[in-house]
Amino acid sequence: MVVKNSPIQFRLEDVLQGKVELNDAITIDKESGLHLLLSHGKTPIVGELLGSERMTEIIRSLSDKYDLVIIDTPPVMGVSDAWNLARNVDSMIYVVRWAETPRDNVRSALRQLKNLNIHVTGIVLSQVDVRQQTKYGYDGYNYGKYKKYYEE
Repeated sequence: MVVKNSPIQFRLEDVLQGKVELNDAITIDKESGLHLLLSHGKTPIVGELLGSERMTEIIRSLSDKYDLVIIDTPPVMGVSDAWNLARNVDSMIYVVRWAETPRDNVRSALRQLKNLNIHVTGIVLSQVDVRQQTKYGYDGYNYGKYKKYYEE
């Protein structure tokens, strides 16, 4: 997400390393009103930082302040960052990329999440090509009558 009209001075890594206070690193997007805590994603010790007690404290603090805290992580099967963060959340929504993520990877990730006692609230299938679905004649959700809507 690009934050418009709002200079980003500090990031999550700065808070984790004790360089700034949490409130100083939160950016408010003037267009949407969303409060964001962004990350560089290029810190050499990111795994260590995300798995730290300080990160757990940050998540708790944000949960106390906001009704909903959404944490966007790298793929759970790619690196350990997602696992470290998932241990500190109430629930998780697992996002699967349509026609890209192999079923075996999804099954394996869900088994691992269950073994780690990480509650998966639901699964979202992202980047579904609805146009391709209509080519197959699939009309399970009445795509056929909405075909023109999706093809425009």
